[in-house]
Amino acid sequence: MAVWLSYSLNGLQGTINQDLHEQYADIFEPEPDGKTPMTVRGFDWYEDTPAEEYLSYELLLERFAIDLLARYDVGILLRFLASYQVERDVLLSDDVTSLLAAALGPGGEAWLEELVYF
Repeated sequence: MAVWLSYSLNGLQGTINQDLHEQYADIFEPEPDGKTPMTVRGFDWYEDTPAEEYLSYELLLERFAIDLLARYDVGILLRFLASYQVERDVLLSDDVTSLLAAALGPGGEAWLEELVYF
């Protein structure tokens, strides 16, 4: 939503934190397994997680938001939030991914899997 707001309110397009994306370009380079060293789904934030790792995660999230808005309209966020906010006993990361894929519609799950940083 923050990326969409920056686009809408400030007339920005593309990467907002371009200087940081350039400085941390290595986090976007896939490893031999086809995924980046850190992924959106694989990030864990603990009390002792270094600030630089959290920054890397934030940059991956920004890239995801940019790619998401390039492919889908902002309504996708509302569809996802509607399903996400339903009360559940347990909500695991795979469940959240499934909710997002469903909100994206046909081909959504395949598209998510193609994202090397997701």
